Amino acid sequence: MRLLRFFSGLIVLVAMLCYGVLTFYKGEKMFFEHFLPADYSIPSLNRHGQSFTVYDSAGNLLEQRTFLRSEPFTPEETELLGEWFRVLDLELDGYPLPKETADLYFMDCMKIETEAVKSYIVSHYTDRLLEGTPVTGIRLRFLRYLTADRLLKSTGFPALYAAYADSIVIGGDTYGIKAASQTFFNRNIHRANQKEKAFLFTMLKDYTLYDPIENFAAAERRANIYLHLLYQRGILEREEYLHARDYRLALNMAKDPEPQEIEYLRAVAEELRTLGVEAGEPCEVHTFFDPEKTEMLRSTVAEYMKTQEAGLQSAFVLLDAEKGGIVAMTGAREGKSLKRAYYTKRQTGSTFKPIVYASAFDSGLRPTDFVNDRRHVYKLGRGSYSPRNFEELYMGNIPARKGLVYSLNNATIQLAVKTGLERVAENAVKMGMKADVRPYLAMPLGIFAVTPANLAQVYGTMAGYGIYSERGLIERVQFPDGRIITPGAEKTRVLDEKAVFQTLYIMQDVPRIGTAKGKGLIKGTAAKTGTTDEYRDAWMAAVFPPYVAVVWVGYDSNRSMGEKGTGGTKAAPLVAAVQKKLFEEGHEAVFPVPDGVGFYKVSSADGRLITDRCASKRGYTEALAADNLPEECVR
Repeated sequence: MRLLRFFSGLIVLVAMLCYGVLTFYKGEKMFFEHFLPADYSIPSLNRHGQSFTVYDSAGNLLEQRTFLRSEPFTPEETELLGEWFRVLDLELDGYPLPKETADLYFMDCMKIETEAVKSYIVSHYTDRLLEGTPVTGIRLRFLRYLTADRLLKSTGFPALYAAYADSIVIGGDTYGIKAASQTFFNRNIHRANQKEKAFLFTMLKDYTLYDPIENFAAAERRANIYLHLLYQRGILEREEYLHARDYRLALNMAKDPEPQEIEYLRAVAEELRTLGVEAGEPCEVHTFFDPEKTEMLRSTVAEYMKTQEAGLQSAFVLLDAEKGGIVAMTGAREGKSLKRAYYTKRQTGSTFKPIVYASAFDSGLRPTDFVNDRRHVYKLGRGSYSPRNFEELYMGNIPARKGLVYSLNNATIQLAVKTGLERVAENAVKMGMKADVRPYLAMPLGIFAVTPANLAQVYGTMAGYGIYSERGLIERVQFPDGRIITPGAEKTRVLDEKAVFQTLYIMQDVPRIGTAKGKGLIKGTAAKTGTTDEYRDAWMAAVFPPYVAVVWVGYDSNRSMGEKGTGGTKAAPLVAAVQKKLFEEGHEAVFPVPDGVGFYKVSSADGRLITDRCASKRGYTEALAADNLPEECVR
């Protein structure tokens, strides 16, 4: 009876043990099945596009990077080179089998092919398939064994070798071993000798370690080791091996032309990134860059800066509003640097003021409306804000236009408050200003910092009579699949054209009687000077169809230029010097008059229209919107 009980208990224990093992096995099997990849397809190579090219405005090549992409391996080619692949993959670069008992038991139990575990190329694709899988430790090792095995059984070595050799990137611009043969030896891989072929194969694992340009000796040493293995496995005859081993490799590389205008190309690359395109991606980039105007700009700036203090720097951006982009720029007192034109941000000073006036006229105010230009005190919580005018010049009760012509701080802030500070700030951004413009009382005085290139884009909206579009360096980007990106194609009206024309009309008086008087600007130029606190920045922004010019002068250290460091003194003469190179003598800037705008005689005393009834009144001519005229004067 006891014996019966013993055996019964033993049977129960064995049954429980078996049940436990079976349950564990099922659980583990479900675990691995859950994390095994569902798809074992090998990523295909995008064969669109052979090069990245950048052109100037005339279609001349600035940069070309040619990408060599291998043609797919055919089954015959794969079979022909199959033994070469196997020796490389399983021996030279292959992994040893694991030594741990658990690993060997698992592999044996799951009937995993040992070559799947040893293969470098199978491991390469296995890692890609398991990328992001949240499994760690021994389970991850087992999962890799299972994945590698299934990958190999579902795909096979020939297909894996062909895909790997076809797609591996060598040196950044070359895709695949066939293309590498063209890159390094300028010949088809089937015409390469045994040493060259070995050299190409050995780069497949890690190009950076065996880059023939950087480390030719290491690349050749590895090729010789590979050749010796091929000889040992009987793939090469002794004579073939010895001949290949002693052959002295000589690279015969085809080179792309040297890039032109490196600094400019860097800026283009930055603008491409804003369009979601990486420089180097296969495509054609057509730019607005004009080499002749750029050379003219550089020489003119260099000549002018020789007359200035040592250490003083400058930037000049020339935008063609009709073409739609920046055609030339320079960011140093001499040379090709674009640093201060394209990258460095400085406070804009009074070059911001035209935005205030255009916004005011857009809101229904008129150039003839009066503002009080005196030193105002604005209460701000417990403190106050009381800006001064330049040189303490206050003009009292004046028509708004004088605030812009003479760059009066208090008159401009008054107008901005009447317009609405929020509205002005929003319009500045809509016009293209890339800054966090806040509706502060000091905003109209240009406290926000932007690059000269960006300010030129804002003034491009002025030149476009209130129509905003991207006006950068790039005209269009064409991709091999037919896609085209045209940054400036989308045009948005952000200000009324009559309001912008009225502002430009007033700005024409800045070189005539205002802060740029006597600086040599061509007749009709609509301009605005800018000078920041302590004379740290001197600006001039000018519109003279079809161009917009923005000039900045100052010190990199942000120190003062002294009392002569104003926009009118430092920056305006540089615009005038460039205008003389752009146009023949006697040229005048002409702005087309938009529909709905007329020129009216208005009273200097009160801004009313002068009619026959009060013809004797003193007045001036103003550009006014026909649907928003002031009242007529009275006797």
